[in-house]
Amino acid sequence: MERRESRPRVFVSSVVDGFQEYREAARRGIEAAGGEPVLVNEDFPAQPDSPRNACLDAVDSCDIYLAILGERGGWAAPSGRLVVEEEFDRARSSNLRPLVFLQDIERDDDAERLARKMSDYITGRFRVEFDTPEELENEVRRALEPVLDSHKSDRMDMASLQRESEEPYQFRNDASLRFLLAPVRDEEVVSPVDLEADAFEDLVHCIAHDRDSRLLEYEKSKQTAIEGNALVIYQQLPGRGRGGEDVRIEIRESGLVAIDLNISSRARADDTTGMAAMTISLEEVRSLLEPCFRFSSGLYDEIDEYERYHEFAYNVTLVVGNRAVEEKKNPNRSSVQVPMGRSRDEAFTAFDEPRTISRPDLRDPSDEIERVTTLMRRKGSQS
Repeated sequence: MERRESRPRVFVSSVVDGFQEYREAARRGIEAAGGEPVLVNEDFPAQPDSPRNACLDAVDSCDIYLAILGERGGWAAPSGRLVVEEEFDRARSSNLRPLVFLQDIERDDDAERLARKMSDYITGRFRVEFDTPEELENEVRRALEPVLDSHKSDRMDMASLQRESEEPYQFRNDASLRFLLAPVRDEEVVSPVDLEADAFEDLVHCIAHDRDSRLLEYEKSKQTAIEGNALVIYQQLPGRGRGGEDVRIEIRESGLVAIDLNISSRARADDTTGMAAMTISLEEVRSLLEPCFRFSSGLYDEIDEYERYHEFAYNVTLVVGNRAVEEKKNPNRSSVQVPMGRSRDEAFTAFDEPRTISRPDLRDPSDEIERVTTLMRRKGSQS
């Protein structure tokens, strides 16, 4: 499967009508320089919000702002400013690095005013003239290459993520599953203010209760807390205190998602012989992994609408203790062969180092789930 690199995103701002040839030339120049072009009108499907909101949100999702000015200033937004001017002002307020490309042509009054405004703010190094689409493509590539070299985001510490994979939340002595996922880009994804906002907590609850995720159940009580730089939600089992939960969800400012699920509590609910809690079925692991992927996909669809984060690293840990790992659970069995040599807190991770996946893998996780359960079967059969 082809993996997408974590490339700096470049927003292309210009009039659209009659200027498509130049916008596509800018796209090619950005790609040649190693960036990811963002052209809202061409690349994004119809948005529920207004086109202006969609464009301004897309500016916020980018690293670099690139404006192309030709002979026309274009349409005015409801604010009275030109559409391109609004996008430029938004980029300035978001501290995006601006690049401006001016076509060598006579401009109308609006375009000339905007060119002067941008030129007052941008040094000559980041203000380039061009004539043809071919010239624009070459100038965009030439201007962007040194900028992108200095702007590439740090990548997350995979070793640190692996260590966290190996330290799952303890549900007393119960068997459990930990799902850990984080964007490869190492930067703030959720601001501290947003993390503590009621609206963000409500969003997480809504996604976790959604029928596509089914991580949380409406009829069970929840406890929510801010722990360090994370929002944490505990779903309580009736009559049990801390450590007696069956779900723990953690969302960090870094965008890390940690989901811990109590497997034994589910086995006890269907147990008729007292033996089910002594086994872990891969069938159950599959049924728990899918909502973990679905929840993560739903969360990032909401907080990262324009897909700034395409590449993620994840791992799955199974706390088995001295239980047997089998393909399917049998709640009516009368005996279990306990593996020799395992301690009560025995655990193993699916991958020896976090596995990198792309955004589409979150939306359709079937291949990843099969990969994880295959590895769990191998490790679970070892005694």
